[in-house]
Amino acid sequence: MIAARALLILALLAPTPAAFAQVDAGPQTPSGMGPRGPQGVAGPKGDTGDAGVQGEKGDPGIGLPGAKGDAGSAGAKGETGATGARGSDGVPGPQGVQGPAGIQGPAGSNGLPGATGPQGLKGDTGAPKRVERYTATSSASLTAPVATFTWPACTSTPDVDIIPTWSGDQMIVGGVTAQTLSGAAVAVKRSKGTLLLAAGPFQPAPSTPVTIRVICN
Repeated sequence: MIAARALLILALLAPTPAAFAQVDAGPQTPSGMGPRGPQGVAGPKGDTGDAGVQGEKGDPGIGLPGAKGDAGSAGAKGETGATGARGSDGVPGPQGVQGPAGIQGPAGSNGLPGATGPQGLKGDTGAPKRVERYTATSSASLTAPVATFTWPACTSTPDVDIIPTWSGDQMIVGGVTAQTLSGAAVAVKRSKGTLLLAAGPFQPAPSTPVTIRVICN
């Protein structure tokens, strides 16, 4: 189709024989060809031809490396990684300083009674004790009657006890006022009736018998 259109355009532009008849022949070159005439007016643009067959792919060119590009911007923060495995135990540190003493706790409760211990060895036989009684009559003093006692001397200080007794409805008692290894003085008193209690329940007992007990070695 393209070739037919080209032939049509050439036929329209070609000069007719009458045109040749009216023009005189120009000078000829040695080769028999006349000089090139002026360029004719361009004809109208023809229709776009059909696409040609695609040619084969050419060999890749060998280009020089391009210049290094600028550094790219920092990427977004990545996600937090998984927890790593537990490391090995470290070396024990030095011993710490001793702390202050604690507050004393409350007192504990009493323990249970202990078991009875074995019977002890029998001691040496001691000297025989003297247990003796003596009776004496108090003096006639109305204010401080005293009964005086004597006995064979003891080897240690004797234990002297007054034995209370009765004289009718009155109690006869006394108290040791002095003593030695071989004797003692006893103040003798007797109880008094209720009508005479203004100064206490006892009064001096003159000329009254009294009995004592003496214990010594």
